[in-house]
Amino acid sequence: MEITDQQLTTKLTGFIGGISKMTPKERQAQPTIQFAQDYNRARTFALQLHPDLGEVFPPEIEICREPMMNGAVGTYGEILTYCHHLLGFVSGSNLGVVF
Repeated sequence: MEITDQQLTTKLTGFIGGISKMTPKERQAQPTIQFAQDYNRARTFALQLHPDLGEVFPPEIEICREPMMNGAVGTYGEILTYCHHLLGFVSGSNLGVVF
């Protein structure tokens, strides 16, 4: 599946908007596996569009499928930060990106 910068910008903006509406406590929660996988897919699309920036991209969210630790390793707040970074790269601006 091919995706454009505009489509990816829309996707990342959706992540940012949704997580931004959460309370600080909710942002500290562990995301669902599906939410983390969706972020990871968006990151993969961004990497396909901008392979030259891969070294400075935020990391994927690890998915752990062990019996006692089944879920995403990270928080919604981390995904929010990562999406701001990716949006800055995809949009060609430094919106929310700190080096």
